[in-house]
Amino acid sequence: MTEQLLTTEELADRLAISPRTVIEWARAGRIPEIRASSRIRRFDYVDVVAALKANPNPKRARLNPPGVADVTREAIQ
Repeated sequence: MTEQLLTTEELADRLAISPRTVIEWARAGRIPEIRASSRIRRFDYVDVVAALKANPNPKRARLNPPGVADVTREAIQ
């Protein structure tokens, strides 16, 4: 199964934060990103959630939005 990579906006929607915050976290190395070019970023949701759970931040990110089960690679496959 091919993993789906999210855009900055899609990840921001899933985490209930602004796209600007996603970019800041990626630049700071807080969340992993895949760079397709200098302007194009993609994110693996499972990897991002794992990184955020490992290093929580006071800024609110919805790691488990209502109605969404805890995400693991096994659950996606």
